[in-house]
Amino acid sequence: MLSTVIVSDFKVLFISAYQTMNDKTLVCSLFESDSDVIGDMAVLLDRQKLGLKNWSHLAAKLNIPRKVFKTFETCNTSNPAEGLFEILKVHFPKTTIRDLISHLEDLHRLDVVNAIKKSTKGK
Repeated sequence: MLSTVIVSDFKVLFISAYQTMNDKTLVCSLFESDSDVIGDMAVLLDRQKLGLKNWSHLAAKLNIPRKVFKTFETCNTSNPAEGLFEILKVHFPKTTIRDLISHLEDLHRLDVVNAIKKSTKGK
């Protein structure tokens, strides 16, 4: 019975450690641990509003080749930012939350930064 308790405590400790997000958290890990924040960021970055930089500006800032990220515009999807995050996951797996926040701050997208920070506080 004691070993079961230790295993259970270990699982709880592992799960809470895995779900903690900080500046060094890899963006690609959010797909498994916090897919809601990916969705929230995508919705905000997909908005087309005059003077507001969107997902394509972020892609350029992340040095994703224009030829690659422009394909998201012609896809039959209403959520090109999710395509951008998929590219990050596969081709830029070492991108951290801090990297992403830095680029979003440069683009004056504090609404997206706040969505990330709100998710961080909830953990």
